[in-house]
Amino acid sequence: MNYTFELACKDTLKQPYLSTLIILTISLGIAACVITYGLIYLMSADPLPEKSDRVLHVQLDNWDPNKAAIEPNLPPEQVTWQDAVNIVAAKQAKYQAASAITWGMVTPTQKTATPFLGVMRATHGEFFSMFNAPFLFGVPWQNNLPNQAQYVTVLSKDINDRVFAGENSVGRTLSMLGSTFTVVGVLDDWHPSPKYFDMVYGAFSKPEELYIPFQIKAELSLPHGGQTNCWDT
Repeated sequence: MNYTFELACKDTLKQPYLSTLIILTISLGIAACVITYGLIYLMSADPLPEKSDRVLHVQLDNWDPNKAAIEPNLPPEQVTWQDAVNIVAAKQAKYQAASAITWGMVTPTQKTATPFLGVMRATHGEFFSMFNAPFLFGVPWQNNLPNQAQYVTVLSKDINDRVFAGENSVGRTLSMLGSTFTVVGVLDDWHPSPKYFDMVYGAFSKPEELYIPFQIKAELSLPHGGQTNCWDT
């Protein structure tokens, strides 16, 4: 054993550049394997282990009757707006929520905060309970009838820090989308990975900055983020 070690040391000293290159190559290979294994472990972890078997993603076959949305014979990953409204209104589960990405201008009245383009998630109030979103202040709004839209909002912690200096902003108002919204809650730090409640928009992207009732997206004709798929012109 000692002889082999001494021989290896002598060979290493004879060709220091080649030995260093070999060591670096092996080190990079080991590092790449460890990083890859770590990413696979994190990406395959169950982000909601206490209830993942009870949180369901609904799919409906509303596609071309003569062609599958996803080959060989799978329905679309997303449902239509009307289907989403009807599923939530049916109240067939303890919690139900539809959601969609949108955006719009936020114009704080505070002198310390400048107007900005906010990325928003239009959803139902039970979204937060379904996905265990942690609240720093306040509570989510209640699910409303499809034709009733409350002008309320839940803020991310970053936006609350930016607009209200991190204070408890529940009950205060925020001007955005050309209307006045009342803050009902502020989320604590929350960055589920993967973002299992919306894999289409980006499985590892950050959660949205503001949350508004689902009905408001239609009422104000807000833009649609993510994907738009059609089976006919």
